[in-house]
Amino acid sequence: MVILKRGCSILFYVQNHNRHPVLKMGDIQLIGEITNTFPLNFEISALLLDSDDRILDTEPVSQKILPCKSDGSASHTPLKLELIAKEGTDMTKLAKIKVSFEITSRNVSGIPITEESYIQAKLGVNLPKGITLSNQE
Repeated sequence: MVILKRGCSILFYVQNHNRHPVLKMGDIQLIGEITNTFPLNFEISALLLDSDDRILDTEPVSQKILPCKSDGSASHTPLKLELIAKEGTDMTKLAKIKVSFEITSRNVSGIPITEESYIQAKLGVNLPKGITLSNQE
């Protein structure tokens, strides 16, 4: 049985294994590809959170995800979400990235949702302005 009400969210934790404090970090790009076999339109969005789950102030961003093809086979949507910090946002406090999938509408008529239906995300993070770490522990 497939239970999918409105969507789902996934948390990714940002860890600094070098134990060097982050001095400066700019905008973040969430890149990749979404594979969808559901006959549903989805919208993907992302929020940046600090260690206390407070939202870091960025420009709102989302992208539409294509439903499965009319024959029920998987669709592939290239992904590029640019999380641009608003003026005064301290990006060094980033601890988590919350990625959410929301169902926006049913699109492909006549295609059933089955137990084999899935949505798969292959994700990566790009730091176009780089990151500056302290050389002290």
